Amino acid sequence: MLKEDEDRVAAALKELRLARDLYCAGLPSYPSNFTRDGFTYALIAQNYAALENQVNYCSELQGRNPDALTGEEPGKIHHEHPGIKFRNRITTYNACDSTALYLLGVCALAKSQHNTDAFTLHAISVHDAITYIESHVVDGIFYENPVYAGADDFALRVTYWKDSVINSPDERTRYPIVYTLAHFQNALALYETGKMLKDSTLVEFGSQMIRRGIEKLWNADHFVTAIDAQGTIIDPLSTDSLQSLLYLPKELLPESYAQLIQNYSTALETQAGYRTGIPEANISDTYHTNYVWSHEQALIHCAAGHHGLSHAQEVTLRILNYLDDKFPELIDAQNFTPAGNPLQLWAIGAYEYLSGLHDQSHNPFISHSLA
Repeated sequence: MLKEDEDRVAAALKELRLARDLYCAGLPSYPSNFTRDGFTYALIAQNYAALENQVNYCSELQGRNPDALTGEEPGKIHHEHPGIKFRNRITTYNACDSTALYLLGVCALAKSQHNTDAFTLHAISVHDAITYIESHVVDGIFYENPVYAGADDFALRVTYWKDSVINSPDERTRYPIVYTLAHFQNALALYETGKMLKDSTLVEFGSQMIRRGIEKLWNADHFVTAIDAQGTIIDPLSTDSLQSLLYLPKELLPESYAQLIQNYSTALETQAGYRTGIPEANISDTYHTNYVWSHEQALIHCAAGHHGLSHAQEVTLRILNYLDDKFPELIDAQNFTPAGNPLQLWAIGAYEYLSGLHDQSHNPFISHSLA
């Protein structure tokens, strides 16, 4: 990366900096600290100072008691702080993947030279995060369900990263529901944490979750997006399968599956990278389907490298042609102009990673891969 590019990155990060050297997710629309965005940025940018600050903040705000208004649960890591009021509830703890990312962040921090004592410093929080995840697992599958917070719904309609609406004809989220991507994130979090702690029982619990997810959620050449309480399989064309590869150790995935997913995803390729999905007819919100998300290209590139998918890597690198001025959240998949926030934290991380500033052979989400 050229010096002028490094200066541009530094200036962009300065715009997003909050108190305590934390970052907001993006401006102007997301001025709060979002766990998902903070960890994704720090891990793909290999910014261990930012990673440590996010871990510390999440430990302090970790859920203690069930709260139907905010979605808080014991051990759960916040979605955004401060939360906002939406649909007569508050969004603070409306994420079923944030706790997994927290544990993966602690793993990465402990493995780095920045803070090898991370597990000791956050021992209680790590224990509570593990307990939160295990409490949601039934027959090896991680289910999202507001009843754990004493509620019948959340403020947000969807609580994994594509959190606008379910991309299905009626857009209804029926709980309990398994989101495939969130399942594998939570499974890997236990698997990796168990390895770091040398806890064979936790390693086995996580690996069984991974195997059970592969068994239950695979559909011919890809993973389905979700299965809801009525057994309805929600399976629109989506990048969820590609991104799931980021959280699937090679040693646990059947050999042909990664290549099948790459082939399945061909219809999502654009001149700017992979668009996140194809919207169902008349869907009310296309935020997570009509666009190429800048940050997701870095995640898919990393996943593709981990599983030897050179074509998928080539597709994701196309996003660099659209990050040469600012760091936009989205690229419109029809006219290929920037959309959403003109400055997004994890888009900065994507640029840092994809431009070659960091080691692209390293998967920061799988710190102890046997591959």
